[in-house]
Amino acid sequence: MKTRPTFREAASCVFRRPWPWVIRYVGALVPALLVALMLLIPLRSWLSQPLVAEALETQSLDFLVDALMSLSTEMEGGPLLLAGVVLLPLVWIGTRMLWLLLEGGVLITYARPKRPIARAFLRACVDWFPSFLLISILVVLATGVVVGIAAVGVALIQALSLWPSLGIAVAAVGVVAVVGISVAAELARAAAVVGEDRNVWRAFGAAGRVVARRAGPLLALILGTLLLRMLLFLVQRALSGWIPLSWWLLTLLIQQLYQIAITGVGLLRRAGEVALAFPTPVPSELEVPTV
Repeated sequence: MKTRPTFREAASCVFRRPWPWVIRYVGALVPALLVALMLLIPLRSWLSQPLVAEALETQSLDFLVDALMSLSTEMEGGPLLLAGVVLLPLVWIGTRMLWLLLEGGVLITYARPKRPIARAFLRACVDWFPSFLLISILVVLATGVVVGIAAVGVALIQALSLWPSLGIAVAAVGVVAVVGISVAAELARAAAVVGEDRNVWRAFGAAGRVVARRAGPLLALILGTLLLRMLLFLVQRALSGWIPLSWWLLTLLIQQLYQIAITGVGLLRRAGEVALAFPTPVPSELEVPTV
C-alpha cells in the first residue's frame, strides 16, 4: 500500500479480513483445551474426595497441596495430571512462538491494499519469522538488563536506607522502560513489513522515527486498546459473577466470547501500528497552490 491508511481503514481491515482473527483464536484455543482436559480428567475424581473438599472449604493452599500429594499415589490419573502441569509452560511458549510465526502474515494482511491470498499469507509468515524472532530475542535481553538494573537499584536504595520514594521511582522507571521496549518491538515489526526491509536495526530505527513523528496517535492507540481490554475484563467479570455456577456452559461461552474479543483488540492494535508505520506523504510541487 503506497498511501498511508487512516485508523478507520486499518481498523476496518480487522473485520473485513477476519482470517488472522480466526487463526490466532483457534491456535490458542486448541492447545489450551488439550491441556485443560489432561488436568480436568484426573481432578474430576480427586475433587470429589472428602479430604480435598475439606481443604477447599478451609481455603488453605498448603492443606490442598498436601491432600493432592497424598491422593496422587492412591488414585488413578496422577501421571496424566503431572503431564498436564508440565505441559502448561510448554504450551504457553508454543503459543507465543505460533503468534510470532503468524505475525508476518497478519501484518501484510493489514499493510496491503488487497487481501493477500493464502499462499502469500503463509509465505510472509515464513519469510518474516527469522527477523521477528531476532527482534524478540533482543527484547528479552533488553528487558532482562532493565529489570536487573532496576532490581539492583532498588536493593541498593533499601540497603543504604535512602528515601523510600526513590526506590518506588526507580521501579516505576523500570516498568515504563519495559513497556517501551515492548512497544518498540511491535512498531519495529510493523515498520519492517511496511518498508519491506528485514534488517532488524533499520526496523528499530524506523520505529524510533514513528515514535518521534506520531507520538500522540501512538499514545492514543495504546491507551485506547488498553481501555478496551479493561472494559471487556470488567464486563466478563460482572457476567461471570452474576451467572450461577451450575450454568457452567453459559459461563464457558462468555469466557470464549471474551477471548475472541481480546484477540480482536490485539489485532486492532496491530492494524493501527501498521497505519502509523507508513511514512508521512510529502505533497508534490504540483499540489502547492500558487499565489
